[in-house]
Amino acid sequence: MNKAVKEFIEHARSETKEANVRFVLSNTRYLVLKEEGYARVNGYFDEERSILKCAVKQPLSKWLPILVHEYSHFQQSLKRTPSWVGCIVRGRDRSDEFFRWISGEKKSVKLMEECMLKIVACELECEKWTVKNIRKFHIPIDTAEYVKKSNAYLLFYDYAFQNRTWYKVGREPYNVRQVLKAMPSRFLHSYRITPKYSDLYDKYCS
Repeated sequence: MNKAVKEFIEHARSETKEANVRFVLSNTRYLVLKEEGYARVNGYFDEERSILKCAVKQPLSKWLPILVHEYSHFQQSLKRTPSWVGCIVRGRDRSDEFFRWISGEKKSVKLMEECMLKIVACELECEKWTVKNIRKFHIPIDTAEYVKKSNAYLLFYDYAFQNRTWYKVGREPYNVRQVLKAMPSRFLHSYRITPKYSDLYDKYCS
């Protein structure tokens, strides 16, 4: 872990502490979200519970981008950006609603499509902020490669909506070589799934 990475982690730890948000680097391969149907994730920022947490029992190259991403969500929350606020409806996080539906709860398909689109808008803003943070803190992450991974992640939301499924831990689209090879290195104008990408997710992420 080089100096820039250590300085970023200390900055994130300090800034979250100032905002009364717990900053946790968990020595586990993944995290389990009980409130989202026991989904396994690599990291998250939870505004309601005031915690930013990342699983770090894996190579630095895998968990560091996730940590910067979740830190960017924390920044969205602090600044109350429209896309962040837009992910809250009637006091509930649209992401929670979407993943409960993915896990089997009965909900309006039209409402879940709306949730998915709001989530993607929020995540796209976060990904763009993450690239800015990588450059600002001189974090050793290839931004062109990171954008490819972002596209793989963002496109998966529509795939998840269409198929009512989420990727398995260890088969994340942003970590699958065959998926990344097909992704552009710039952010897209639309993140609705196409047959080309859907076939890749069917083969490598489901």
